[in-house]
This record gives sequence, structure tokens and C-alpha cells, in this order.
Amino acid sequence: MTVASHWNLARDDAGRPVAITEIDHDISEQKRGDATRDYLAAIIESSDDGIIGKGLDGIVRSWNKGAQAIFGYAAEDMLGRAITVLIPPERPERRG
Repeated sequence: MTVASHWNLARDDAGRPVAITEIDHDISEQKRGDATRDYLAAIIESSDDGIIGKGLDGIVRSWNKGAQAIFGYAAEDMLGRAITVLIPPERPERRG
């Protein structure tokens, strides 16, 4: 089990310690989730395949090095832009 602890020292009017309050939270599940997320992110980032994440609005949210190699755009050039940037002008039916 992994626990996050928060401590508080209470003092009297003279500034002398009189009590310690401790609150513990089990963060085991959060730690497992963090490890899984980090593992999957490492797989995506190291992949030679282009992996692009976009929202329902068509805006690019993630862009790996494989996508950069395939499309020629760096992540900082694509993040926050519409995915339609990648559709060739001769294929306007795909821009819908």
C-alpha cells in the first residue's frame, strides 16, 4: 500500500506544541494508474508508427515522433491545429 500523509502541528497560545493531527490517504490505485499511463505513453512515444490523438472537434491533442517522421510536422507545429491540415488539397471530400 502507498499512503500520502499530511501532518499538522497545533500549538497553544504560547507557541508550545500541544497536538499533532495526521491524515492518511491510500494512493495505491493512483500510483498504479500513473505507472500504467507512463508505460503506455512510452510505447506511443517510441513507436515508429504515426500515432495522433485528436478530439471530437478535430483538433490535434497528441502527436508522436512517428507522426513527425511520416507527415513532416513537429508536435509543436500540430498540437492545437485541425487534423484537416493533413488532408491533401486534391481530396476536398475528405475535409468534411
